[in-house]
Amino acid sequence: MKRPMSGTGAVAAAALACALAGGPCAAEAPAAKGPDLDGLAKQLAAYQTGQDDRALKALAGMVEASLRDAALRKELAAKLAALLATAATADGKREACRQLRIIGTEAEVPGIAALLTDKDLSHMARYALERMACAAAGDAIREALGKVEGQMRVGMVNSLGQRRDAKATDAMAKLLGGPDADAAEAAAAALGRIGTDEALAALAGAKPGASARLRSAIVYAQLDGAGQLLAAGRKAQAAALYRQIHETETPRHMRVAALRGLAAADSRNTAPKLIDLLKDEDPRIRSAAAELIRATPGDEATALFIAALPKLTGPGQMLMLDALAWRGGAAARQAVHEATRTCGEDIRRQVFGIFGRLADAGDVPYLAGCAQAKQAGAAEALVALRADGADEAIVGVLARSDPSRQPDLIRILAARDAKVAAGPLLKLAEGGSAEVRVESLRALAGLAGAEHAPALVKRLTGATGSLERVLAEGALDAVCRAAPRQAPLAPILIGAADGAKPPVRAALLRLLGRVGGEQALALVRAAIRDGDPDIRDTAIRVLGDWPGKEATEDLLVLARTAKPVNHHVLAIRGYIRMIGLGRRSTEQRLAMCKEAMAAARRPEERKLVLGELGKTVDVAAMRAALGYLAEGTEETEAASAAVQIAGRLDKAHAEKICAAMQQVLSATRDERLQRDAVRILTRNGGTIRPSTKPAAKAPTDPFIDLKLD
Repeated sequence: MKRPMSGTGAVAAAALACALAGGPCAAEAPAAKGPDLDGLAKQLAAYQTGQDDRALKALAGMVEASLRDAALRKELAAKLAALLATAATADGKREACRQLRIIGTEAEVPGIAALLTDKDLSHMARYALERMACAAAGDAIREALGKVEGQMRVGMVNSLGQRRDAKATDAMAKLLGGPDADAAEAAAAALGRIGTDEALAALAGAKPGASARLRSAIVYAQLDGAGQLLAAGRKAQAAALYRQIHETETPRHMRVAALRGLAAADSRNTAPKLIDLLKDEDPRIRSAAAELIRATPGDEATALFIAALPKLTGPGQMLMLDALAWRGGAAARQAVHEATRTCGEDIRRQVFGIFGRLADAGDVPYLAGCAQAKQAGAAEALVALRADGADEAIVGVLARSDPSRQPDLIRILAARDAKVAAGPLLKLAEGGSAEVRVESLRALAGLAGAEHAPALVKRLTGATGSLERVLAEGALDAVCRAAPRQAPLAPILIGAADGAKPPVRAALLRLLGRVGGEQALALVRAAIRDGDPDIRDTAIRVLGDWPGKEATEDLLVLARTAKPVNHHVLAIRGYIRMIGLGRRSTEQRLAMCKEAMAAARRPEERKLVLGELGKTVDVAAMRAALGYLAEGTEETEAASAAVQIAGRLDKAHAEKICAAMQQVLSATRDERLQRDAVRILTRNGGTIRPSTKPAAKAPTDPFIDLKLD
């Protein structure tokens, strides 16, 4: 059958024609030509899963277009329903049902209903009918219910439940008391979905004599039905059903589910029940009750929960306090505050922890007093307090406190990372008691900023003992680490060094090593020549760890000339570290490696140089590394450096790379390096040659004299 079309129907028809033809569509296809529904039906009737699915895609496109074209929809639905009565393949009929679920109407119900008793197609027929809003679809499923058995009957029951078909209530009630256990359970679920008074009455009537398995299904169905009542606004009926389930059923999860529903249906009258459940022996019931207490709305409920606190003990009391903290509000805050005074010692820490979540800056004096009185949990509550103005409030209490109680508050401020406390703590570090000074300096290591450096330097130079001096240096060290590079810290430290005692000068030198820069380096250079051996030693150690490239030449000179072994070691290691510091050209790196080798006095130092040399991707660097293969103590490091460089060189140097790897294979017995050398050799087109001569002796200067042959 063909019919004229326009608009979206014409577009869909063109797409359908393309798909059925199996090829591209001409752009100028006539818009007035109707879809070839007969051709589509013919292809669908022969379809089997796994075959070319272009017809299915064309059908899906046509169904989508029909949603905007009533005439096309009617014609297409009729064609698909007619196909169900033919000798079409089962797969073709399944696809027809799938699409009839979308576009089918009452007119197509008889054709679909005919498949309900077909064991191969019943499922897809139900799938199509379930969604149809017309009463005829429900009638068809109910009629088929008495004609099938086993899982097909269970499927019919499920479909009627999905449709919430109240007309099926009697049939479901009959199955509920029948011998088929699977059908009975499905009927229970369906009655719960239907949710009418009659359906719920049928469930209630079947429960007393039901088996344990069926009773469980009935309870689940009652919970579903109570939810239907609640959704319909019938809160009283829903609450009664939830209450009955909660009070008569044993399984915990069912009681908890009923309790949740009860709280939603009747929150006002449920509050006393929730309070009682906090005394339940089952911890999961108590936890569920506490969760519902959190969610129960209203100030009236809050008042009931607060009034119940004195009657609760142990876990129940803790759960109630925690729930009140979640609820929040002034009344809840006051109740938890009072609990910190009256609770037992065994739960005081937890109660303070809960109060810390509710407290504000106004509660700081109380919490501080409790902390200073060593009440368990009070200090932790102050640390955890996140109220606005809490840091300032603690600082205020600190200023008013007796010196003997100040250390506790200082530690709390440090734990809170209260940067606002840095200024007041600096004053205490200057004029407080010995313990207060120590705790203040210890806290300032995390709280002070660059702006506090002058005061900390003053405290360093005026320290009354070694502990205070060490702590002041630690605080300044933290400031130097965190300060931006442009912060003018060097002049402050340099200014304090003049005339300072040796221990203070040593501390200032260490701090200047943290800051770096030419100004700081000048003072360190001078200190290397100081008459005090401790100052000289400190200066050399600082130079060895210098953070910038400006100390490079100083370290080289010291590495060459230092007589004490420890000073030479510090200098040469510092110089070798400088090779990899910052951006340096290949030529600079090679020159520094050469100087380091010349200054090195021990195999360990030459090994460090070879490690830096291996990071220099250059043929000259590879050649220099090979020059140390004959040195027994550095053979492995030299081979490793050569392999590392060769592995990163461009293939333009293939000939030199292959010669170098051949030398490595001849010299080293390290299996890992041998494997790497073979891989690099092969990658660059080389072949492994047996060694015919011993490795050459190390030349005087591998950086110049070594030649590959």
